Amino acid sequence: MTNDRETENARERLAVRLRETLGAAVREIRPSSQDGIALNVFAGSLPDVAAAAPKLKGAGFWPLPNSQGGRTLFLAGAHSADGRDALPYLIAVFPAGSAAPQEPAGLDAARAAAAAMRENGVKDGAFALLRRKALADYYLGRTVEIAIDRPIGYVHAKKTYTLTYPLNYGYLPGVIGGDGEELDVYLMGVETPVSSYTARIIGVVHRENDEEDKLVAAPEGRVFHQGEIAAAVEFQEKYYKTRVEPLYPKSCGALVYRETEAGRAYLCLLQRRSGTYSVPKGHMEAFETETQTARREVLEETGLDVALRPDFRAEVCYDLPGGKRKRLTLFLAACGG
Repeated sequence: MTNDRETENARERLAVRLRETLGAAVREIRPSSQDGIALNVFAGSLPDVAAAAPKLKGAGFWPLPNSQGGRTLFLAGAHSADGRDALPYLIAVFPAGSAAPQEPAGLDAARAAAAAMRENGVKDGAFALLRRKALADYYLGRTVEIAIDRPIGYVHAKKTYTLTYPLNYGYLPGVIGGDGEELDVYLMGVETPVSSYTARIIGVVHRENDEEDKLVAAPEGRVFHQGEIAAAVEFQEKYYKTRVEPLYPKSCGALVYRETEAGRAYLCLLQRRSGTYSVPKGHMEAFETETQTARREVLEETGLDVALRPDFRAEVCYDLPGGKRKRLTLFLAACGG
């Protein structure tokens, strides 16, 4: 990886994706100065990381064979410098509390294994998956020229059903996706049929049971969160198991309180990973309103079915690693007892 801001963003996104995939198993993630290693990860249990192989693969991290012995586990990934090709890299996983050695045991074998994956080409199952995720990571946040071959109203007859496109749908010319054809793009925020369009990639639809992922674009300045994206592409993605990765994630939650003799007391939840406190909140899902999300999250995280006060709504926006920007909407809810 080159030593520029783009590489730093890519590493930040990798770290976020690893934390989301492994959860509390990850204690710390640091950039690595070792040649060929993008990140050093410190985990509470290497066996727990190894056992998470299916989840890791789905997120674009491939545990390398015979690398689980000793005190180091290597994961292979891929990054793209041009949006077309992909190169392998390594992530080294060490036990929490240990120091990353200058030359981790098994590093040469891990380098050779990662290089061999790429030499087998994009038809190789392992590297094909890593390349898919590398392209998605490369394009998220970029402005691209989209060729539209299925404009709004286009009817596509499948073997067992027919799709009528409510969105403009096209591809990135010359960019080959996971299925060996040009990488597909949904275009949101444009209400009339078009033949081409310049837009920003604001999301990725990760298909967990298919050989390709889909990009989602919108005109510059238009913001759509993961719930809006999922609802817009549901006409086709309902036939697949998917996960939406947004450039602009949105969460909703509630400040839950009760009145006591000492004054108003607020409910706070301890976050085990960071050791900090927060309030019940979570990501909006397709077809949900803000209040529906807030009530659902409070119920799921605390077991409380609360009524939100209509006189309070607060919103905060903040930047996330890797160039994403999050919006959090909070409501107020009284709790008895």
